[in-house]
Amino acid sequence: MKDSIALLDLEAEHIPLGMQLKQWANWNQVEADWQLLLAMSKGGSFVAAYDGKPVGTVVTISYEEAFCWIGMVLVHPSFRGKGIGTCLLQVALDYAAPIAPVLLDATAMGQPLYTSLGFQSIGEIARLGLSLPFSIPTSTNLLIRPMRHNDLIHLMAYDQHKAKFNRATVLRDFFQRSPRYAFVAYQNEALVGYCLGRAGSRFEHLGPLVANQQEIAVALLAHALAAAPQRPLIMDIPLVHTGWQAYLLQQGFSLQRLFTRMCLGDQGQALDSLHQYAIAGPALG
Repeated sequence: MKDSIALLDLEAEHIPLGMQLKQWANWNQVEADWQLLLAMSKGGSFVAAYDGKPVGTVVTISYEEAFCWIGMVLVHPSFRGKGIGTCLLQVALDYAAPIAPVLLDATAMGQPLYTSLGFQSIGEIARLGLSLPFSIPTSTNLLIRPMRHNDLIHLMAYDQHKAKFNRATVLRDFFQRSPRYAFVAYQNEALVGYCLGRAGSRFEHLGPLVANQQEIAVALLAHALAAAPQRPLIMDIPLVHTGWQAYLLQQGFSLQRLFTRMCLGDQGQALDSLHQYAIAGPALG
């Protein structure tokens, strides 16, 4: 059966295919997300063709020496069960594993496959949904204001210190694409948190949200919600901050699904990647 599968480098011309595949999977990406992924991918991103028909994708991103990230493993529903997803994942691993530890966020459906390939679970991520944005109470002595372009260099250094990987390209892209969600928090003139987000095809997506403590995360979230349009939104929150999920559920968010962050290789910096109040999304970490 593998003889029927051919692999092509993922290129800009394949974005319409990616959009079709993510639509069948009910995922939230827009074309700008695929463009960002392609801009960040230096190899290990492929299209699978079955009997000459393009039917699947995988994207690999290298976050320098910290780790490689695998995402957007998608297969046309009519061609599942033919080994295409496994083939895509294996070729991505062949590229990524010699470079650095490999991370991904697995659905419950995908987790058995990743486990069979040697991945280990390092934490859980909950996707929370909110039907319509509303205000949440906040009390803080922070200075919270809209992000400005000259904040970016400080934000990038702060983010890398907290999450332990360099995703400057992601932060810059989200800020330029959706400035309405871009807020920074300062305390005694020191940066202590920030929030970003973007518009998706089905939901507004808040994240990354990084802060020194939950009180700061709440204040940033309050500003982001106040700026959001009257449209459903989602957040993907690592379950490492005690009480954070419970607080959000009390405020009207609802649990949609769970992801498992999985690692192949050394788990040191991989574990640090979970110390966020909301991630950028399963495609980006």
